[in-house]
Amino acid sequence: MSPATTHGESEEIKSFVLDTNVLLHNPDALFVFQDNDVIIPFQVVEELDKMKRRDDDIGRSARQVVRHLDRLRNVGSLTDGVHWGEAPIGAGPRRSLGPNGKTGMIRIDVAHHDRPELLREDQPDNRIIAVALDLKGEGKRAVFVSKDITLASRATPSVS
Repeated sequence: MSPATTHGESEEIKSFVLDTNVLLHNPDALFVFQDNDVIIPFQVVEELDKMKRRDDDIGRSARQVVRHLDRLRNVGSLTDGVHWGEAPIGAGPRRSLGPNGKTGMIRIDVAHHDRPELLREDQPDNRIIAVALDLKGEGKRAVFVSKDITLASRATPSVS
């Protein structure tokens, strides 16, 4: 993925790292961050894959996110990043375009990330937070987005 760029004098691209629960709550959340980057940790994809088999609202939401990712995958490599505006995402999703109708990139992060001592335990939540921490360490404006208050509070000291 290319380094953060600017659109105007002070408007820098942000990297929104999404937790699984955000996508399960709103499968169209991929498309609401205007012209900013949406980063999906590989751990989130694995969790969605497990949940898509459920026969309830969570399973339906997981399947919808997987369908969105499949449409994006047909446009380009999700590990490199795909401008979601180039994908036929259907009439359902509410789109949130940036200035001049621009869209951001959606990328699945498959890299291994070192974690600080506080997050050393190898569990899914810690691997997800580590993605945002590494982006911030690279000098990017990383924002971790989660509906899990305890998870978000663990990430807060280090990530916006």
